[in-house]
Amino acid sequence: MWMLKTAYRIFLVLILFLPLSCTSEVVVVYDISQERFFEMLEDCEKNNYPYLIIDVRSENEYKLGHIDEAINYPANRILLHTDEFLDFANEIVFVYGHSLNESFKSAELLVEQGFKRLYNVTGFDEATYPLVQHQAIRLVEGFALAREMDYALVDYRSAVSHEAYYVPNTVFVRFPDLVIENTVPFSEGYVVFSTSKRSAKECAKELLDCGFNNVYYCLDNIINYPEYFGTKLDVEDVYTGDELLEINSDL
Repeated sequence: MWMLKTAYRIFLVLILFLPLSCTSEVVVVYDISQERFFEMLEDCEKNNYPYLIIDVRSENEYKLGHIDEAINYPANRILLHTDEFLDFANEIVFVYGHSLNESFKSAELLVEQGFKRLYNVTGFDEATYPLVQHQAIRLVEGFALAREMDYALVDYRSAVSHEAYYVPNTVFVRFPDLVIENTVPFSEGYVVFSTSKRSAKECAKELLDCGFNNVYYCLDNIINYPEYFGTKLDVEDVYTGDELLEINSDL
């Protein structure tokens, strides 16, 4: 049965998208089980392969609980947001929703936009997943959300990185101490950024555990976005050796 379903989806992709390409490139959207999904995630992490997880359910459903590191792009609005993740057009992209049939429709739309490595993951009606409530977001969209909603921007980095790549108008939480009490003021929401998604996620989880709401964390390394820096120091003149390694390390 699974083989027939997969073949049917491949047939659909061939029929729908081969005429769009002048180079006869074939893009296949693969259905994958929950088990295979977790295996692929582990492999990506082990080998440092870039990947993106997209939840195409509604915003309210996403906020009630979602797969760790998934970004919410509801199916009825996903084409409005593809510019936000076009840098993953040639990378692994996992898509999930309530069911394989639902998320496959979104995967088809992404193929039309040039995405080439799409995996359609068994949905919430078909499997039980561990859920989280901290919300992943791309860094540019996270900063825009903080401005629009007047959310606090939380800078979770080492003191060295914070000083070398200073971002103004933020709340600084020192890595790795992660002291939230008496450090982070009340806000209607929070957007955490760091030099790695792992560190940003760690801080976001701690904020939720401390009772804060509407917590987002950025998947991107802030050092790659110099447009947000206030005063950027001449790092090589100020820091040397281990401190330079710390600035650029994946925390």
